[in-house]
Amino acid sequence: MAADRMTLERLTVILDAYGADPRRWPAAERDAGLALLEGSADARARREAAAGLDVLLDGVSPVRPSPELSARVLATAPQAGGGPPAVRGRPLRTRIVVGAAALAAAASLALWLGRDPGGAIPALDAAALAQLDAYDTPTDILLADDDPDLEETVPTFGCDDPTFPCAENGSASPRPSAAHPLPTKEMRA
Repeated sequence: MAADRMTLERLTVILDAYGADPRRWPAAERDAGLALLEGSADARARREAAAGLDVLLDGVSPVRPSPELSARVLATAPQAGGGPPAVRGRPLRTRIVVGAAALAAAASLALWLGRDPGGAIPALDAAALAQLDAYDTPTDILLADDDPDLEETVPTFGCDDPTFPCAENGSASPRPSAAHPLPTKEMRA
């Protein structure tokens, strides 16, 4: 980066990320940063503030973990050349068998998924296709384009049915109503 292309904002980012020592700055931007420091008092003030922070950070002693914490972390860390914890302590022969079984299962699954289920799907014969088109449901009349005559589609029940023995039809039995319901038989449990 050329000296004229380095800005105070970019120098501030570099100082925050790498500190005040130019040896830690990215090599591609080091010369441009040093040139900006020579020509700008504001840049020098920002570097001095970063140098003060560097002194404070360098004075902090590193925190050492306790021996108990180190032992716990090392006990759960994977061992070199290990594997999953379930297989790690087993002999080599057992690990080979487990690996071969896993590969065999994966190969079987791949073959099963890639198999041809018997070629093309057989075509339906004409009788089977005719049956598929002939299925009607009771609600199909509601989906019809023309207005249905609902009086023709409503079934007749009770005294409206000429086969039912009612008083209007000349039979002696009274017509059931809410005032005179038909007698019911009592059922005992």
